[in-house]
Amino acid sequence: MKDIKIEVIGKFASAGVTGDYYEPAGSSAGTYKRATYTSFNQNIQIVRNTYFPGLVYDLPLFDMKIRRNADGHFIEQFRTRFQSGEDNLGREAGFYRTTVYGLWYLNLLTVGGGAGGVLDQHFGRPVGKCLRPEVPSGCEAFAIVWNLPGNDASILDSEPLAPIAGQKVIDITRTACRVAKPGYDVRTATPTQLAFDSSRRPASVIKGGDIALPSGITEYELGFPVTANMVCDMILYDDVIVFPMSQYGRSLIAEYWFSGTKLLINNTTAACRVRFLVMAFNDVPPSSGDNDVFRQFNDGTQEVIQFLRPGAADPPVFADVILDSRWPCLQILAEGYRPIASQPNMVPPGNVNTGQSFSVTFNNSGLFPFVKYMTVHQNATNGTYVRPAATFITENYNNSTRYHQGGSSYCVLNSNQATFWTFRGNPELERWTSGSGWQFDYPDPLIGIRYYILGIPAP
Repeated sequence: MKDIKIEVIGKFASAGVTGDYYEPAGSSAGTYKRATYTSFNQNIQIVRNTYFPGLVYDLPLFDMKIRRNADGHFIEQFRTRFQSGEDNLGREAGFYRTTVYGLWYLNLLTVGGGAGGVLDQHFGRPVGKCLRPEVPSGCEAFAIVWNLPGNDASILDSEPLAPIAGQKVIDITRTACRVAKPGYDVRTATPTQLAFDSSRRPASVIKGGDIALPSGITEYELGFPVTANMVCDMILYDDVIVFPMSQYGRSLIAEYWFSGTKLLINNTTAACRVRFLVMAFNDVPPSSGDNDVFRQFNDGTQEVIQFLRPGAADPPVFADVILDSRWPCLQILAEGYRPIASQPNMVPPGNVNTGQSFSVTFNNSGLFPFVKYMTVHQNATNGTYVRPAATFITENYNNSTRYHQGGSSYCVLNSNQATFWTFRGNPELERWTSGSGWQFDYPDPLIGIRYYILGIPAP
């Protein structure tokens, strides 16, 4: 009943490549679905919820995957370092920040600048529910939007219902293939009451696994012809899974790409392990042909059964395939929302929040657990927004105190328990001002965590 579907995977170029425009063509500041603005070194994109067809949650679970145009390599999450200005004694603060490539707002009031300014005129005020992607120059972004909530909203139609005599459960026509969840009639079911249908496929994962990752390039055989536009979800870790980044110390950094039937991962730091999911997406639209809904064949190693979109070509493309007997099925082992209690503003180095935690236990049923979670934040101007998990660490200006910033979080995952850590109350930034000394900023407090523990069948 708590099914996993990928609503859509959107692809966005960096804003500076295409200049100012609205999409669809002919729309305006009040009617666009996607807009960009470019001026000197300022490149801004806004993607309204209406851009994503069939989106049922105001703040969905989402991921942002970044790929370099030059070599087609995806850049996995990594932590970069920068530092503040020096004070009169030559002291400075250092910051380690996981890159965040997108924020999803519940009701974005203003993109920036004064009321009535050029940005207000271009994007409209208020903007409303929207994704604000941050796409680095020379790259493109893949926004993976899951049909699951990213905040405290409940999963729609997730409670079991008893079947009723006379209900029609399966519907196969020349234009659709649909199966209702138990207790619903396929003729009247809403999209969230369907187990699957040809227009809203389950989250199709062609391969998942957990492998050793030595330094350098590792090749992993997927068993399927793939293209450069596939996407992968991965967790890099040492002995214990700490997601999205290790608590302190070194960062694990990898790039990945696809070729032939293989996933290639370049580990640029030290030997570790990787747990991964490869999504059945290759940016090719559905095909057209005479294939029936049921397709049976031998792929050279095993017998295969597929459920296809009616009228697919032979052979079908990934967008045609509803179910494939070779593909692992994801399961939700545990999910929920946990509000994060308010904390007083801490003033380092003498006063630091060392962290609050909560744990979630689950039955892994012999599966590899995989964690996905969003942090929920409150902005003073633009209200609530969500973002994928990220870690942010400060080295205090005294050069001896390290702490997680107030918006930082991480999850320690083992076979049957996930423990989430947060650090509300710590500053996000330390900065020196000649008139007032060291100042501390506390924007956008982390107010909640929406988590999902997924199960991956072992290969």
